[in-house]
Parts: sequence; C-alpha cells; structure tokens
Amino acid sequence: MEVYPSMFQIARDKNSTIAQNRCGNSWSVVLRRNVQDWEMGSLLELLANVEKYKTNDTCADTLLWGRNNSFTVKDCYHHICCQNQIIELWPWKLIWKTKMPTKIICFCWIAAHEACLTIDNLNKKGLELEDKCCMCQNSPETINHPLLHCAVAKDLRNMFCCIFGLEWIMPQNVKEAYASWNSWRVDKSIKKVWVMIPGVIFWGLWTERNRRCFDGISTPNHSLKASCLFLLFSWVNLTPVFSTEQFLDFVSLLVLV
Repeated sequence: MEVYPSMFQIARDKNSTIAQNRCGNSWSVVLRRNVQDWEMGSLLELLANVEKYKTNDTCADTLLWGRNNSFTVKDCYHHICCQNQIIELWPWKLIWKTKMPTKIICFCWIAAHEACLTIDNLNKKGLELEDKCCMCQNSPETINHPLLHCAVAKDLRNMFCCIFGLEWIMPQNVKEAYASWNSWRVDKSIKKVWVMIPGVIFWGLWTERNRRCFDGISTPNHSLKASCLFLLFSWVNLTPVFSTEQFLDFVSLLVLV
C-alpha cells in the first residue's frame, strides 16, 4: 500500500493473496480497470519484486515476519532503522550505552529532544517568566543556550577540548553536539570515558543553572570545572575521589591516542 499506492488503489480485492493473483506459473493480477501507460512501470516493478520470493502452491498464504517467521520488537526496530538513515546514524549509544547514572542518561535524552524546562519552554506552556539566562544574564534562555552557547558552557567545554587537544566548532543544538563528538576516533583505552564527557558537561551545566536560578548561589567557573572532572572520575571508577594522586593519574590518561 505504501510502496505501490497506485496499484493498491486499482486492486479489485485489496486483501487478496498472491495465489489469487496467479494462474499456474504466470501472473493474473485482478484489477478494477486496465492499467494506464503511466502505471505500467509500477506494476512491472511490483511483480518483479514479488517474483524474487519462492512460493509453494501446496500451502496456504500466511503472514510471516523476519528470518524466523515470527514478529519481534527488535526485528521491527531494525527494519525501521534500515529504512530511516537518520535514526541509524544518530549516535544514540553515546547516551544510552554508557555507565552514567540513570537520571543523567534520561536528562541527556530529554535535552537532545529539546524538552528540558528552560524558560522558553515554560513560556510556551503559558508561564510568564523573564526570558534571561541565569548564568550569563545576557541572552534569552533557550534549550540550547545554557548547555552550549552560554559563556559558562563555552568555558567548561573549552577545558575538555584543551585536555584532549581538540578544536571543536560550536554546534547548533545538543543533537549536533552528540553527533560531532561521536565523529572523533578515539583509542579503546579511553572510549568509556569519552562517551560520558558530553553527559558530564550537560549535567554539570544544568545543575549549576538550577543552583543559580533557585538557590541564588553562583559557583566559580574553576570550581565548576573541577566538580565536573570529579563527577566524571566517580562515574568511570564507580567510586569518589579519595586521593589527589589518584585523581591526577586519571586526568593524565585523558589524551587522544
């Protein structure tokens, strides 16, 4: 129906089986009217595609799905992804296939879909609030501003870029940021750390935004950077920092190979 809509429209029985449209070893397609010249290409393409599959005249037509002839959500998802290149290429594993805490994973997913309760989103819901970033006090607070374009966000992101020796072009939104981060090739030794860095940046900025917005407390940028590194350490090692030497050894390993 979706692939050949013109043929579906002129079919006499839209629920007919393949056997009902065959006569012996040849096709006998039952249509409501004769095929027009401009429809002949679609009909021939349809028959050519169906002809690829073997039929057994001794068995009744049945609906089958996938390689094992049974429907599974996993097979259905892979089928959809194969048809939609955007879904297949979008680096969702940078969010869901990490060892970050579940609430940070959920937050990053919400941020990637621009659903965080920033001032612009709250205004869309009917709340009349002053549209100003709580951190820089200069720009309107859109979903992407506090996480990417704010001066505090740029400073924090630049710290990680300096650690890895990167030059990162400013992305337009969170999805682009994940896609850009995923494009870098890194050694397996730091892969599990690498995939968590966007999450630790976004979560550190969001908690700082909430602290300034609701508590009126402003953390100095150097303290914010240190807390993000401490948080990253705890996620990777599943333990807090107990010694300066242990933490410095961890930071020294954050290099691209």
